[in-house]
Amino acid sequence: LAYYLHWVLDEALLEVAGFVPEAGQGDLSVRDLWTLETTHRMAVFARTWNKSTSRWLRRLIFQRCPARPLLATSLRPGQVFGFLCWAVMVEADYRIHPFLSTWAASQGVKLLYRGTTWVFTQLIVAYILVAVETESFSVLCLLWTSCNSILPLSYGLTLLLLAKKPKQN
Repeated sequence: LAYYLHWVLDEALLEVAGFVPEAGQGDLSVRDLWTLETTHRMAVFARTWNKSTSRWLRRLIFQRCPARPLLATSLRPGQVFGFLCWAVMVEADYRIHPFLSTWAASQGVKLLYRGTTWVFTQLIVAYILVAVETESFSVLCLLWTSCNSILPLSYGLTLLLLAKKPKQN
């Protein structure tokens, strides 16, 4: 609840500062909260989570700095690693779920599939958040070499295994 309270305060401050969301782009709604807490897809979580920050980055950094906008953000090593990990996890999500959903035929298997992938999504999001909050390279190395990296690594390997094969003539 504390997180969502901060989220509401963030939205209120953005509106006071004149950053009114575009039509249909409001950051906090009951539907968004339900989606965040129940989604079993990394891609859905990524699209729903923290829209206000993505709008802020787009307006203040990426639209105003056309040449090398990432350099203007002064990212720490944990943020770079976390954002790259996030991108890989979302891409893996796009390939894993269509593959797994074909195997989930019965209601029980579908329930197991959704429950397991929900837990995986929550664990990967927690891993990425820890990485993003890491301020030193040595702590980031400790995270990378810990057992917490098993699930993100397995998603990355699955992405490689499920990569689309080029058509042979």
